[in-house]
Amino acid sequence: MKKSALASSTGLLAAVAASLCCIAPLLALLSGGTGLISGLSWVAPLRPYLIGLSALALSAAWYFHLRPAPVEACDCPPEKQSLLQSRGFLTVVSVLAIVFLAIPSFTGGNTPTTVETIESLTGAEKLMTATFAIEGMTCGGCEKHVYNAVHNVEGVYEIAASYADKNTVVIFNADQTSPEDIAAAIGTTGYVVSDFTTSPTPNNEAL
Repeated sequence: MKKSALASSTGLLAAVAASLCCIAPLLALLSGGTGLISGLSWVAPLRPYLIGLSALALSAAWYFHLRPAPVEACDCPPEKQSLLQSRGFLTVVSVLAIVFLAIPSFTGGNTPTTVETIESLTGAEKLMTATFAIEGMTCGGCEKHVYNAVHNVEGVYEIAASYADKNTVVIFNADQTSPEDIAAAIGTTGYVVSDFTTSPTPNNEAL
């Protein structure tokens, strides 16, 4: 049963770690800071592996718990189980792991995040649209990591990050910044820009 307790604890910790990239933006929103987001963004690319580890560990925990106990040669009284070795504890851990793994489904979406509306521009700006293909985004929290990095770049007007499409579309003033600068900002989050394309943007065209 000790193996079951160890495996269940490992499964829960892996599930929590897999969701850190999505939990961090919520905590940052409550605390009013963004340092927590940037500090945990490196976890996002590891999320698929952590999910697999969590599922494997919890499966092992239930196997150890449900398998028939070995027949004892003596008439010794059964060993008393601790709380960590009980079925109730394993059930609670499994439910918590599922909840944590489901968090990304509720923390983001495909709605563009706007820095400044195109309608507010004067018409003198040299607007460009760049689409960045990004590797490593797996949830809504990942979108917020990218958004927080890009919106600090001077000259950026609109951002639409999508983990589902694995890209981020940015409208920016080419006189103030460049796609290379934006790609470098995205790179600071731990995600990888594999490619990008640019095109001119009419001043009245929003994402």
